[in-house]
Amino acid sequence: MALFFVFMLLLVNVAFFVVARNAAFSAVDATARRAAIGSTSDSELRDYATAASGATAPGAAIQSTAISRDQDTAAVRIVYVWSPPGPLFPAITVTVESSAPLVVEP
Repeated sequence: MALFFVFMLLLVNVAFFVVARNAAFSAVDATARRAAIGSTSDSELRDYATAASGATAPGAAIQSTAISRDQDTAAVRIVYVWSPPGPLFPAITVTVESSAPLVVEP
């Protein structure tokens, strides 16, 4: 019985991690698409990425946010520490990256 409880605890935490990572990827992808448009400043994009990642990945503490634009693409990278629910598991550092092609006028 105790083994079943530990297995279920581990399974639930892995499921929470997968959901938190996928939600954070969606937020980073949306930020990259906003950065590709080019009319938004980097500070506004950082604020948006931090707010969106924090709202979609509960328990996440954002460590760094990097936004870069070159001639063809806009890239966003967020590093956060996710603390799984429960006292038995250590915090996990997650890096999420996404890029989008720049939008240019015809």
